[in-house]
Amino acid sequence: MKKDRTIVVAITGGIGSGKSSVLSMMEDLGARILDADKLAREAISKGSPAYLAIVERYGSSLLDQNKEIDRSALASIAFDSDDERLFIEGAIHPFVRNEINRLAAEFSKMGAKVVAVEIPLLFEVGWEKEFDAVITVVTNEDEGLRRFCKKRNIPTEEAKKRLKVQIPIEIKAKKSDFVINNDGTPEKTRSQVASIFKKLV
Repeated sequence: MKKDRTIVVAITGGIGSGKSSVLSMMEDLGARILDADKLAREAISKGSPAYLAIVERYGSSLLDQNKEIDRSALASIAFDSDDERLFIEGAIHPFVRNEINRLAAEFSKMGAKVVAVEIPLLFEVGWEKEFDAVITVVTNEDEGLRRFCKKRNIPTEEAKKRLKVQIPIEIKAKKSDFVINNDGTPEKTRSQVASIFKKLV
């Protein structure tokens, strides 16, 4: 890695693999962090271009009592149809991409050595070449599904729909610069993260 500038690294992985935990560990080591899912939530906030495009396509039935987009309902639409998923991604992703670039540049000006960005569908949207390095977090698929369903409070079948649109984890791992196995203890994961962080800086 080039050490004379900020290194921007993407963290990705399968469903329930522990990407957020790895992101938090990177922050503990001094990285500035970004979460693409949080940026996607900002992208569809009330009145935004993505919000208006989505409401125009699907109607007000997609809105909750506060007139915000119901993200669970939107996810159900996206994972039931490839065409609808592509439309929704097309509405949301430009904002997310621009914000990642803008915020990473801000962190760089502030002297950050590493910016870590959690992007669950990094390879699926084809953004992997935009980062200095890619870390893929892997775990047992059944355990990952269990964790994901518990965290999101959704049924297993709904989680499996989301899994179907993802590139197999083995392929993601092969395309990555670093792979973290998150099947062990938090201490083992933290040790892997620390080793990678040293290589980045």
